[in-house]
Amino acid sequence: MNDPLVIDLDPIRQAMIQLQTSDMVELKNVGTILAGGAPLSTAQRAAVAAGAAQQLNSALPAFAEDSEAAGLKTASLIAVQPLFSAAKLYAAKKFASTELQICRN
Repeated sequence: MNDPLVIDLDPIRQAMIQLQTSDMVELKNVGTILAGGAPLSTAQRAAVAAGAAQQLNSALPAFAEDSEAAGLKTASLIAVQPLFSAAKLYAAKKFASTELQICRN
């Protein structure tokens, strides 16, 4: 528990890059077709995807956060529970029964 807390959301970042890369490839393909050209070949699609992934990878920061580096504050809460409270309960019951006897007399 002494190690700093690290939140790593890199799988979400990778999914975002993958989705955006496929969108960029399709937009390039549609743009080429609308400009009067032929649809992109598999090799051209791969080249566009590689370039888009590289561009997005450099543009998006890492999605990992270190709690100490972020300056997050911490707090501790300590509670104490007595292990043996039977003596207190016994004394309270004895006091109550003695008080009851005094009131009856």
